[in-house]
Amino acid sequence: TPMAHLRISDNDPRIINAEFKNDFSEKELTQYHDLFVKFDINKSGELELFELNRMYEDMGETKTNLELRALIAEADQTSSGGINYREFLTVILKDKKGVSKGPWTGFISAVGKVHDDSKETGKKANFFEQEIAKQKGDPLEAEKLRIANEEKKAKKAEEERKKKVAANLAKLKQGIN
Repeated sequence: TPMAHLRISDNDPRIINAEFKNDFSEKELTQYHDLFVKFDINKSGELELFELNRMYEDMGETKTNLELRALIAEADQTSSGGINYREFLTVILKDKKGVSKGPWTGFISAVGKVHDDSKETGKKANFFEQEIAKQKGDPLEAEKLRIANEEKKAKKAEEERKKKVAANLAKLKQGIN
């Protein structure tokens, strides 16, 4: 048959998504594929060091060269030096199942927060922006409060000292008269 010559690559995202259809929802697979494609800047079909770096920067995290190499080393099953889409989903799945002990641990929650449109902080907000939005007020507020309380205590102690000095001076004056 003429169709026999058309062979779909094992690396076709549709084939890979089919392999993972029991592990992720369609929406999750779409999100992860979109993320993968977005950061596969040179369209090599793999996330390389500089592309992973860009992806983490976009999530508001910076990774050292060593950390990025560790991410690739854990994910790269084909020893290509990059992470193909199948390997990308594999490490995300390990994290989802809670069996990731390496540098990918926590990745799924960061990615989910970046792409979750339902959050009131909006789909463009990165992980750290959302964490800050959850907090009430400025992160420096607690430190400002601590300093203000310290200054209040110091002022009160100084007032107490002045009162004692004034009382002692009054006693001295009485003793002289």
